[in-house]
Amino acid sequence: MSGLLVVAWRVLAAVDDPLVERCHALQQQPVEAITACEAAFQAHASDRNAELAQEMLLRRSDAELATGEFAAAERSLDRAAALPGADDAWMSSYRLQRRRGILAYRRGQFAQALSAFRATRDLAAANGDAQAEGRSWNDLGNALRRIGSYREALEAYLASLQKKRDADDSQLGALMTNLGDLYRDLDDATTSRDYYLKALELHRQRGRTLDVAHTQESLATLALDTHDEDTARDYLQRAAETFRGLGARSDGIRVAARIARMELARTDFVAARAAIEDGQQLSQMLHIPLTPDLALQAARLALHDDDAVRAEGLLVDVLSRVGETTPERVALLKLRAETSSRLGHAADAYVLALEYQQADAALRDAEHDRRLEQLRVRFDVAEKDRAIDSLGAENRLQALTLRQRATQLALLAASSMLVVLLMVFVNYRRREHARLAAVQRETRLAGEAEHFRQAAAALEIDMRRVQSLLDRSDSALIALDSGARVVAANRAAITLFSRDTTTLMGRPLDEFVDTDSAQRLSTLLAQAEDRAVDSRITLRTSPESAPREWQADVTSLSPADGSAVVVQILADGAEDTHFSASHLRHRRLQEAGARLATAAADSAEVDATIARIEADVAVIAPPDADDSDPFRRELVELMVATLAAWEQATRTGAIELAEKSRVWRVAIDDGRLRVRAMERYLSLAKIPRHPRWREVLRTAYYVLAEVALEPALRDELRRRADAVQARVRQRALV
Repeated sequence: MSGLLVVAWRVLAAVDDPLVERCHALQQQPVEAITACEAAFQAHASDRNAELAQEMLLRRSDAELATGEFAAAERSLDRAAALPGADDAWMSSYRLQRRRGILAYRRGQFAQALSAFRATRDLAAANGDAQAEGRSWNDLGNALRRIGSYREALEAYLASLQKKRDADDSQLGALMTNLGDLYRDLDDATTSRDYYLKALELHRQRGRTLDVAHTQESLATLALDTHDEDTARDYLQRAAETFRGLGARSDGIRVAARIARMELARTDFVAARAAIEDGQQLSQMLHIPLTPDLALQAARLALHDDDAVRAEGLLVDVLSRVGETTPERVALLKLRAETSSRLGHAADAYVLALEYQQADAALRDAEHDRRLEQLRVRFDVAEKDRAIDSLGAENRLQALTLRQRATQLALLAASSMLVVLLMVFVNYRRREHARLAAVQRETRLAGEAEHFRQAAAALEIDMRRVQSLLDRSDSALIALDSGARVVAANRAAITLFSRDTTTLMGRPLDEFVDTDSAQRLSTLLAQAEDRAVDSRITLRTSPESAPREWQADVTSLSPADGSAVVVQILADGAEDTHFSASHLRHRRLQEAGARLATAAADSAEVDATIARIEADVAVIAPPDADDSDPFRRELVELMVATLAAWEQATRTGAIELAEKSRVWRVAIDDGRLRVRAMERYLSLAKIPRHPRWREVLRTAYYVLAEVALEPALRDELRRRADAVQARVRQRALV
């Protein structure tokens, strides 16, 4: 007689108790079974029948596992293991070990599950119990399928089928379901459906209503895979009704969310609303908040109803509860960003869009890690099997050759010691050489990084020159970089805004003016990315301060002074000398003339001064270039190479490069993050006629200084940057 049948016979023969019968009868209704099995255990806790007491706790653990209460199921197993005399029979150990394996499997701990299932298989085989061995083979097939070992999983299922038939075991429904899952993973929909239908019929014959509902859910998933939505809808509704009748509320919530998602995709909002309300009622009965999937579908329905406020509330609540690795978190963040945009919260939408992109990347990384973990488990299991086989073969070989090698042990030990010492010495020398090479490489890379930082800093706006130009005017003058941040201001501007220098510098001018003024400034700054700007606009103070209005002239600085614009505030409507690009060039030529007059006695100094003037003028007004200009082509190639190096090293894109380097502007365009200025330098057809070579070089130097690149990639990027720098010097001398 099978060990499992012996245990069942002893339990039923030991006591004719209605509490025990109720615990057995309610296994298809897990919520009620938890209470019934605990009551049966408490009623017989003092009995000497350890098998009966353990049986009640194991049944309680099964019910808790069915409701998803993994921690409670583990506590029940620990209580069963602690019972006196529970480990006297091998079958008690088998049942405990098998359920611990099932618990590990449900938690995603597949390596532990495989170890437990193999132990139970060997235990059943050692005691000649074909029925128990068949169950363990089936458990092994499930674990192997989850880690992607489909061939081994099929072999395990076939072995289980053979053992169950040898033991005349009629409970084959679970095995047929597992075979259906396996063939669905292998994209064989026809074979998978056949096994599911066989499992459905076997479960119905045995009266296993809960298993019938789970199989119907599997058939619905298969129907969705083959785009048969009507069949999937029918199976899901049947499963939902079964779960509701059995009190399996957690399963009911899951199916309700799936039905709602499918109906929303079919634009059947009435059916979707009914499914969501059903899931909400089940959640209230369990006294738990909405699951992430159900909350996501409820928020989508609220947006369809134009109730963005309610959708925002649902999303905020569920996002405060889900973890960083929750699969639905990416979809929740994306929908919340759309909801914030619809509510007009542009700043929140921008932040949420960034968080969504980060979460999406993290989810892809987690999926990659999960696949790596599957491969690692497969490798570990294969290594353990290989190690066991290798040890067995080695033991047999040692048993046969022990006498022959007895006289060689001393020589072998001495030789081994010598080899070990030699390997230690060689390894020490190798590590020492590697350490010295690493120190030299790090020192060289640190020097290069500092050099590139200095080179990037040298290409930034010449603050002293710009500040000197601003201080020469009595008008209120403010210099802005491409991000609208204040990089220089004269005393009149500081007094006008009632700010000290430390408060004003580095802050966006948008903080000190109203929204319309900020929008006009942003438009002019965007135009300055393509051409020189010389316009007059109206500026008003921000609503937080006293209302005030000025006329302001916005003028691009010359390329020699860096990529910046100057805002000249005409206080109280008064006119002043227009601070224009031509005005800047006139002043610089005046300065150059003064240097020539001072250095007239020294011809060498005169020649040097003339050369600097020619260089300044050449950089201020570079010659026009067509699409065949080598300089423009080299700038595009450098920008493309820089972005490619950044993406390869950091696994991020152009937006992250713009934000980290602080060289390029990042803007929201139709709800998307864009870096328009940078994108123009990625194509020869789009590059401006007078390109900003400083920004391109600064970006390349930032990547060279701050990012760990492969040596070949680093050398290539440095070569292109040097070529552009040389071309700049050549153009300055033309």
